[in-house]
Amino acid sequence: MAFFVRVRMVLILLAVAAARSATALTPPPSSATDLAALLAFKAMLKDPLGILASNWTATASFCSWAGVSCDSRQRVTGLEFSDVPLQGSITPQLGNLSFLSTLVLSNTSVMGPLPDELGSLPWLQTLDLSHNRLSGTIPPSLGNITRLEVLDLAYNDLSGPIPQSLFNSTPDLSEIYL
Repeated sequence: MAFFVRVRMVLILLAVAAARSATALTPPPSSATDLAALLAFKAMLKDPLGILASNWTATASFCSWAGVSCDSRQRVTGLEFSDVPLQGSITPQLGNLSFLSTLVLSNTSVMGPLPDELGSLPWLQTLDLSHNRLSGTIPPSLGNITRLEVLDLAYNDLSGPIPQSLFNSTPDLSEIYL
């Protein structure tokens, strides 16, 4: 009888261990949102050097991917690529990276309009998209980023007025380059 009790306990322990490892492979919903945003970013870009293709893989946590920084809760806090030839446009899904504090895509050859969704990044402090081929106007929604300290959009093909919302809603904005 004691033998069967031990076998039963071992089976229960194995089931618990299997459930824990399955849970560890599935990111929490908030991290899943970050993963989806990063994969949408990757899908919008050509990567001539193969940095994203070789490093941004399903076999590694996105927090270990090149150019990505995370906090202790596995939430994306930084996305930084300077002087890397990433060709394409900036995906609106980056607005879903709700803990992003640094977005640097300077001198990367991204083009097209600035997505309005970047204005929904409440923790963003640094937005450096300089030396690219961005076009269109500066979205007024960037004025929603109340913690923004550095805004660098210089050396792009942006046109139109600077939205007044940038100056009214972003009290910490100390560096602005247009």
